[in-house]
Amino acid sequence: MTQPVVSRYKGLGDSPTEMRTYSVERYDLSDNVNEHNPVTVRFLTKRFIGEYNSDVDLLYRSNVRHDENLTDVEILDSCTKKSEPLSPTDNQLSWADAFIIVYNICERQTFHWAKLLVDHVHKRRSPVYVPVLLLGNKTDLEHRRQVGVDDGHQVALEYGCMYYEVSAADNYVSISVAFQSLLREARIVQQHRSALLKRRKSSLMSVSRRLGAMFGKSGHNKDGGDTERQSVHYLSIYLSQSVRIYRRLFISRSVLIYLSIY
Repeated sequence: MTQPVVSRYKGLGDSPTEMRTYSVERYDLSDNVNEHNPVTVRFLTKRFIGEYNSDVDLLYRSNVRHDENLTDVEILDSCTKKSEPLSPTDNQLSWADAFIIVYNICERQTFHWAKLLVDHVHKRRSPVYVPVLLLGNKTDLEHRRQVGVDDGHQVALEYGCMYYEVSAADNYVSISVAFQSLLREARIVQQHRSALLKRRKSSLMSVSRRLGAMFGKSGHNKDGGDTERQSVHYLSIYLSQSVRIYRRLFISRSVLIYLSIY
């Protein structure tokens, strides 16, 4: 894994990056200062630096090893007031093909917000399946736990999402396992979509060839055969363009959004 490059966030633009991530950190619900996410930095650098305040959205770019392959990753670490629940925009929802939603096991309210987010993502992205990881942090503070493991499992079963508990302060391995699991799931979904588009393209081209053969034969016996063949030609172009549009939407953008609540 390469060291991340950090810059100010300037919007969700198109880029060749394979995986993109959106991150918002909440830790203590008692004040309104903005705070960034130690889980993101822990995953990218293997170091724990604690929560840190900033009023600027940060964009991390790094190269992550995943299943023996290197993957370019972008993580948007977005600041927000801790007292306000997060609701991703439509642009952010459509930008992603996977989500990580993090809550603090020592703050019951953050779990409530996390469940609302899981429900929000589930409804807005339905009927298309999108991988979601529900992540409980701060297992090192077990004596302050307010959210049980059974609570997380119940949400995971209800929405069909993945569920892990980690400690950004004490254990890098658990965070890596959780992130890698989501990356793997997102890659599987991408491959399935790619295979589906190939089958769809093959089916469309087969129909186009059959129509071409049918109209081509009739063109020898009826007036206007050239016009019919020309219509089939334009139909074939239209179908091919439609496939390319779907390919741009579903294949060329292997992206990841990460939502963290404390």
